[in-house]
Amino acid sequence: MLLTPHFFWGMHQSEEGGEFDFTDPHDIDKLLTMAAEEGLYVIARPGPYVNAEVSMGGLPTWMVNKMAGSLRSTDPSVLDPSKAGSAPSTRSRRSTRSPTAAARC
Repeated sequence: MLLTPHFFWGMHQSEEGGEFDFTDPHDIDKLLTMAAEEGLYVIARPGPYVNAEVSMGGLPTWMVNKMAGSLRSTDPSVLDPSKAGSAPSTRSRRSTRSPTAAARC
């Protein structure tokens, strides 16, 4: 069986330049570990923009106050914050999963 969860940037970083929160209920590593233990495969869909079914597409709410124009823009003031958060998992936490479990998920 296959899971394809979206991971919303706004759920993990509530303020500009703030730390990424991967504690419960935001613990992606726990989700991936549980999926591996159950024999499930995961295709992760991280932000910054994940879909239109969620308010602001999963972008952090602090971006509304910062951006005067459209959040869906190629303007550097819009793109730069997403580049800074492009790999939060490598900066904020270490994986406890084995390489086998990580490859499986």
